[in-house]
Amino acid sequence: SSTSNTSNNPAAATATTPPLVFGAVVGGGVATEWSRCAAEVAKRPVDGFVVEGLATGESPEERDKLLASILAALPGDKPRVVHGMASPDEILAAVARGVDLFDSFYPVSVTQSGAALTFSFKAATSDSNNNAESSAEQDEMQSRKITLWSAKHQKDFGPLVANCSCFTCKNHTRAYIHHLLNTHEMLAGVLLMQHNFHHFATFFRDIRESICDGTFHQRRAAFSRLYSSSS
Repeated sequence: SSTSNTSNNPAAATATTPPLVFGAVVGGGVATEWSRCAAEVAKRPVDGFVVEGLATGESPEERDKLLASILAALPGDKPRVVHGMASPDEILAAVARGVDLFDSFYPVSVTQSGAALTFSFKAATSDSNNNAESSAEQDEMQSRKITLWSAKHQKDFGPLVANCSCFTCKNHTRAYIHHLLNTHEMLAGVLLMQHNFHHFATFFRDIRESICDGTFHQRRAAFSRLYSSSS
């Protein structure tokens, strides 16, 4: 047969699959230029859109207003990517506006500070912190992350996050990672990075599930209430 069988040949499949082309939407510090650029790029035969240049000093309110005007000019049947959104709050606000994809340095910056992500989107209900047994547990539950440099973890033989299924939490303790950080072992960063990327991927999985079951806005509001005082 002259028909090529690419099912078992990834290289051949890649060679015959045209690359996706995303149009860049930019505008500097001028709101009208963002909207004009978005409207013009939307006319092009592209596969999706990349919003570049946000999160460069504008306030969250300004960013939200600007993002709303940009997305209003872009068709909803093609993926919209935003670069530069970092924190969970920024991502949730962008998802609420209709952003589909992100690149985020947040897990990397948290790892570099010697911290582990602990927040939960799925479990953040309005009464989720009522069952904490102590004020210390309440404080930790309302924190987005824990700093493993802290001496309080020196004899803490629990996982970074209870019930977390990542390699780090299943095999190592807070005390061990605290020790690795204080002895400047490279393994500390490796283990924290594994956990933080797993945790962040779980965050996005929970967002997708909440969109599918219609609870996204409810969970986002609960998340904001629970973590409003943490950074």
